[in-house]
Amino acid sequence: MKLLDNVINWLDDRTGLKAPIIDTLTHLVPPGAKWAYVFGSAVLTALLVQLVTGVALATVYVPSGGEAFDTILYITTQAPFGKLVRGMHYFGASAMIVFAVIHMAQVYLWGAYKYPREVNWLSGVALLFFTVAMGFTGQILRWDQNSVWTVAVGAEQALRAPFVGDLISKFLVSGKTVGGTTLSHFFALHVFIFPGLLLALLALHLYLVLKNGISEPPLPGKLVDPATYREKYHAMLHRIGKPFWPDAAWRDMVFSSIVVAGILACAVWLGPPAIEKPPDPSLVDAQPRPDWYLVWYFAILALLPHKAEDPIIILFPIFLAVTLLSVPFLSNKGERSFKRRPWAVAIVIFALGSITALTYEGFKEPWTPKFDAVPLTQEIVGSGSGPISSGAGTFADKGCLYCHTISGHGGKRGPDLTDVGERLTQEQLTLRIVNGGYNMPAYGGNITPKELQDLTTFLESRKTHKPIVFSITDVEKQRISAIAQDGIAEIKLGELAKSKARNDGVKSFAQKMVTEHTIAATEMQNAANEMKFALPDEMNDEQKKLFVELNSLDGRQFEDKYMQEILKAHAGAVSVIGDEARDGTGAFKTWAQNTLVTIKRHHHKAQTIIQSEQTQ
Repeated sequence: MKLLDNVINWLDDRTGLKAPIIDTLTHLVPPGAKWAYVFGSAVLTALLVQLVTGVALATVYVPSGGEAFDTILYITTQAPFGKLVRGMHYFGASAMIVFAVIHMAQVYLWGAYKYPREVNWLSGVALLFFTVAMGFTGQILRWDQNSVWTVAVGAEQALRAPFVGDLISKFLVSGKTVGGTTLSHFFALHVFIFPGLLLALLALHLYLVLKNGISEPPLPGKLVDPATYREKYHAMLHRIGKPFWPDAAWRDMVFSSIVVAGILACAVWLGPPAIEKPPDPSLVDAQPRPDWYLVWYFAILALLPHKAEDPIIILFPIFLAVTLLSVPFLSNKGERSFKRRPWAVAIVIFALGSITALTYEGFKEPWTPKFDAVPLTQEIVGSGSGPISSGAGTFADKGCLYCHTISGHGGKRGPDLTDVGERLTQEQLTLRIVNGGYNMPAYGGNITPKELQDLTTFLESRKTHKPIVFSITDVEKQRISAIAQDGIAEIKLGELAKSKARNDGVKSFAQKMVTEHTIAATEMQNAANEMKFALPDEMNDEQKKLFVELNSLDGRQFEDKYMQEILKAHAGAVSVIGDEARDGTGAFKTWAQNTLVTIKRHHHKAQTIIQSEQTQ
């Protein structure tokens, strides 16, 4: 101990550091500065992890366009403890950002940015920005396909800024194109420039914490008055303050140990972020995405309407910076307690909720083409043959399903086309397909006239309520009239079955019959109105007789008779409408093809119910 004292005294005599260190460790803090105050120290701990692991990685990393990717691969797969160190460096960056955001939210809610700590807040905001910048530049140093295209996308966005866009873009990539000089540029930023600025800001931040003191927990009604605050604060510390060491420091040490253990655990169990293929600027189908802490901003840009992209790309970062930096200037005195500042609580909840929701959307990436989309089913298409069916096949073959949704199937990058037939005419559809549009390629040179005709026919049939427009002969009018009477009969019988049947399966079946036949009857009536001829409005004599007979029955007798008559009706309809679907012409053929699918489905369901009844 005497030797240690002699060494300390020798160093103090030459440097004079003993007194400042002791003063720092023993400075008084408010007695209420407990676990809520550990997040600032957690950020510092994560930064120390970053410095140690970053130095270790820098001893192996080669910032060369031709060797960087192989270096990362070597560190991850071959270097002793390389995978662990790289994992700790990644999760250390994540921890820094998470705890910096928590610390900032806590400072804002507790009003700790008010007098005399305004510059504490400003330096903290700058530290957050540089922390995120460190994370972004670190991602680029992986120098894989995702990293290269992330730089390219960032440079393209920078070009949209008026006046200085070209200058910013060239600064990002160190020239006109992404290459080896770009990597060297980001390496210098990540290893030298940003760490230097970060440490300088950190020194200023810690100095201000010591100079202005740690803010006491806020009490409702205890207002900040710049004229008297310092005097009251120092009087409170002199009266009931506690020395930082060891009264408060032990909590920081415990939580910091947990932070290091958590970073280590994540590095061991989850490992470092995966690296993609080596960079290849010729592959234009890459889907670059930033690390998780910037995915929310990535989602904002991806979800924006096309016309809003440029203004938001330019103005949103400015708005965010100005908003955060203006906080202490907008309110640096008065109430500190969040219990009397509900708007402050609402702002924090809204900000964190929005970031969380956008991050979730960012990982889902609904704007990314869905390359595993499967062709639409015949039930969705509504036809098993003819132009509509062929058009649906073309829709799948040309990759339209990758970006467009129909009835809940397909991608979401482009507009939902479930009811596109109600919005665009066939001529408008043709122009859009041939000429393309925003984020949509032009298919004019990649589609035959027949494919185009079938595709537009299919798309034009996509309507929520599909009116039937067709030209028919007198014979076809008779067929439609007969089919219409059958539909009326099935609706009437279904209504009867809903009231008389006791079997739940029969009731459910009858309800579906009534619903779908009512829709079909409405469609037929609309078509008849356009063709200026009247459909029958009641059942024929034979159907009326059947209705009376069924109404006289009850229980199981009614259910058996009803289901048997429905099977007979469907068998006849399948035959008649099947002939029209195969041999007919025009729009009525299409209608028949669609209707046939529904009738077959009802017929199958009826058989299933009868078989179930027979086994009971």
